[in-house]
Amino acid sequence: MSDLLEYISKPNISLLVKLGSIVVHVEELLSPSGHGYDKIALEQLLSDPEVKTWCKEMDKFKSKIIERCKALRCHKNPKFKPTTNEGRYY
Repeated sequence: MSDLLEYISKPNISLLVKLGSIVVHVEELLSPSGHGYDKIALEQLLSDPEVKTWCKEMDKFKSKIIERCKALRCHKNPKFKPTTNEGRYY
């Protein structure tokens, strides 16, 4: 899991620029002055192979975390401290 965490937590500069562009275009699209070009740009960015791969790896990481939390809950581990968000992803 450490390799997976390393990959998703430290994207290369190319991927970082694409992820940043996604954020900017979402903000612009949701603003009162947003327009269709932002939607087109988002569609292109989200279909980029590098972005798709990163998103798939994020999903794998999320699944591993959920499995771990379920295992802790099932075994009634005394170290498991529920939070206000308990059950949010289940």
